[in-house]
Amino acid sequence: MGGHTFKFGAVYYHYNKNENAGGNNAATFAINANGNPNACNTTNIPNCTFNFEQNWANFLLGRVGTFSQSALDLTANIMDNQFEYYAQDNWRVKSNLTITYGFRHSFFRQPTDANGMLGQFDPAFYDPTKAPCVLGNAAGIKAGQLDTSLNTSGQIVSACNPNFDPLNGYIFPHPPAGVTGHKSPFGEKVGKEYNRGIAPRLGLAWDPWKNGKNSIRAGFGMFYHNGQEFGNAENDIFLGSGFNTNLSVTNATMQNPTGGTRFFSAAAPQLQSRVPINYKYPCTNQWSLDVQREMFRGWIFDVGYYGNNGIHLPGFIDRNQPAPGVYLNCNATTPCKSGTNNISFTHNINGVPMTVVDNSNTSLLNAIRPYVGWNGGNAFEEIYTSNYHSFQKLDSKTIQEQHAVQHLLHLVTLLNYIPGRPQYRQHYAGSRRPA
Repeated sequence: MGGHTFKFGAVYYHYNKNENAGGNNAATFAINANGNPNACNTTNIPNCTFNFEQNWANFLLGRVGTFSQSALDLTANIMDNQFEYYAQDNWRVKSNLTITYGFRHSFFRQPTDANGMLGQFDPAFYDPTKAPCVLGNAAGIKAGQLDTSLNTSGQIVSACNPNFDPLNGYIFPHPPAGVTGHKSPFGEKVGKEYNRGIAPRLGLAWDPWKNGKNSIRAGFGMFYHNGQEFGNAENDIFLGSGFNTNLSVTNATMQNPTGGTRFFSAAAPQLQSRVPINYKYPCTNQWSLDVQREMFRGWIFDVGYYGNNGIHLPGFIDRNQPAPGVYLNCNATTPCKSGTNNISFTHNINGVPMTVVDNSNTSLLNAIRPYVGWNGGNAFEEIYTSNYHSFQKLDSKTIQEQHAVQHLLHLVTLLNYIPGRPQYRQHYAGSRRPA
């Protein structure tokens, strides 16, 4: 059409991943050496019973140290849709000037689960008035655990908070049976949609002296990617809370595996938030300026600058990490409180009282996390950036039709940046290096 060449197009993708967790739904019987009447030690060998002998005896008698079973073998049926369309014009303005311009509009949808089991933690739905208490230093080896237990109906309850919600902050498109107040505001999804993925493109090629021996080229373009890792939605189901119940019974028998003592872990569970909630497409901005000239005897000299900037790049963070230094406020003189429980990070190291976090008191951090009731957690967000700057120089000469001599100089500067949120993000601004 005159000096214009138009191009239009569209593409549609449908993704489906159906996979089961392969968990402990088939059940596990663990046989131990409980009941050994004369366990071996360094003083009574060989007049003793070795543990492997007692293990074998317990197996023959049907004595089970621990019986465990998951209620479900969780199966994720993740689906996702993507649609893009584009338009482009290659405009020959003059015999020595061509301009190319256009755009691409991308619609990358949030994933859904056809089995209705998708769910994850959303900070906007966390209510601190429904949090449990964390056991303090006085609890000894249980310090840092939650004050939760099972009532006679098998429900998880908190000793200090009658309003405790074991799914505090979780949202589900289809909440588990009997669960109210956790409906996702995003319909069948657990995060917002993003529709502004419009990527312009512009480029030009110019021969300023119209002699066919010079060329100046420049270009700019935006390029979007969906940024979704479909395994993340799957792991929100496999590793999250809500649908699956894990039964653990100690001192049982093979004839009656659930007849022993039911075991309940009061450890704070890990939260999962692996699907971006405030979804924005990862984007790369790319630009270049290149000058090429044919010199004497077929030698071509090419020099150019090439750069790109990545924004909204995806990655994991710990959404529930305590803010740096907050533990220093929880000391022997002024302990922090979780309900009526005292939380102090002061303890003796080589006889000297010090307020520090180490392997002996790490679990106490559960009392000062942003979302009490949960341990650290995996959150997937598009918050990272990157930068690339390159100067390139190429000298080349064609000797024969299939042979050439080339010399390339390539200087690169890279910069990766992680925005800072003090409680869980670190700034790595020093990753510059020439190449």
